[in-house]
Amino acid sequence: MRIKIWAVVGGEDAGKTSVIGGLTYRPTRRGTKIISVPLASGGTLDVRSIKGALQELGISPDQAINTFRAAAAKVASKPPRIVASAFNILIALRIEPIPPRGRIPEMPAGIAYLSAFSETGWDIASIALLNSTRPDVRQTYSRFGVPLRCVAQQPDIGQKTALVRTHFGWA
Repeated sequence: MRIKIWAVVGGEDAGKTSVIGGLTYRPTRRGTKIISVPLASGGTLDVRSIKGALQELGISPDQAINTFRAAAAKVASKPPRIVASAFNILIALRIEPIPPRGRIPEMPAGIAYLSAFSETGWDIASIALLNSTRPDVRQTYSRFGVPLRCVAQQPDIGQKTALVRTHFGWA
């Protein structure tokens, strides 16, 4: 099964988790859940959302790959069994690596995750880059060859969420 990644990427306190909460209409709960997201063109798209940057949750690229593969296989095996076109996952990533803290070892930058997913043969559907005005960061993420939206500092999380929702083509 093909896995498609929808990524919200930003620095510390960029609003990644809040934007994902707004996109999935689950503003406060952490964790994972499959939700049906309304599309701007009509219809819906089932997406597994994970609130919290993978690095902050202590999930390495390899662990994410194994976890997402298992989740996709579980969904596909539900009766009646189907061969789905894609399994969609909405994630948050930190731009920068995170040093070790407590029981969480050092975690790599967001580009390492997206590169690992691409190497695995997964599709990066779209990237929303929050609060980054640095041209080098934009240029680096644009090299993935997928739609990229840089969302500048917005005073209101609702505005930021609306810009990401429009970028993803979600209603």
